[in-house]
Amino acid sequence: MQNQGFSRHTGNMIEAVPLLKKQRALYEVPRGMERFQAYLDLMIDGHPERLPTLPLQALNPMAREHVAERLDELIAAGADGWLQDFAAELNARLPDRPDRKICWVMVDDVKGGWTHRYLNDASARFNQAKYHLDWIPVMLWVSEDIKQENLRRSAFSNAFRHFYMLQHGAPETLQQMLDQEGQAQRFAEIPLTFSAEELEYTSEVLRPHLQSTHFPTLFTCMYGDHIAEKVGYPPQGLSDLAGFEWSLAQALKQHI
Repeated sequence: MQNQGFSRHTGNMIEAVPLLKKQRALYEVPRGMERFQAYLDLMIDGHPERLPTLPLQALNPMAREHVAERLDELIAAGADGWLQDFAAELNARLPDRPDRKICWVMVDDVKGGWTHRYLNDASARFNQAKYHLDWIPVMLWVSEDIKQENLRRSAFSNAFRHFYMLQHGAPETLQQMLDQEGQAQRFAEIPLTFSAEELEYTSEVLRPHLQSTHFPTLFTCMYGDHIAEKVGYPPQGLSDLAGFEWSLAQALKQHI
């Protein structure tokens, strides 16, 4: 794994950028080529000579009314304001990082034909970004309830993961994925839900695969059999999100 360390700066460097209203405005345009062009215009953000400048690839421009309704709920709840507060807290807890912008991105995992929730999730967690390197996009899933604490955990884990990957490179083995995700979850104060017995069993299943780079195996080890089978990956005898639970337990042990 290539170490790509980051340069050190002084000051609070994470800036929250409110994009929910811009995403919502897209769905006021009639579905079809007019809306798709509006989506492209939104992506380039007034800079057609450059690569897309807003990190909104996961947004479904052809989504139906349910996405607009969820955006309305987020805007009414004050989610962009929450993000401002989260950024201030992140700047206090993650000082001296490179300048970054953080934003919400609405992702349609309900009726979005090209969106598979967990494959998209895995890509966001484990693939190092090739574009928009100055952004930390935080995906909001249409299927999830709007709870401030859950959004906080998503923002905090995404921010930590961004800088961790910048320092360590993208994870390639299961062990590297577990190390990354355990630390990200601990930083975001995500609660552990597995019992000691389930964690011990999970450890036995994961151990033979720790140095594997075979993605179907890695996916199943992290997300569990039920989720893996939906995308055609073989089971390993694991509960939902088993790898994440085990990695969090290990990270918590390291910081007792």
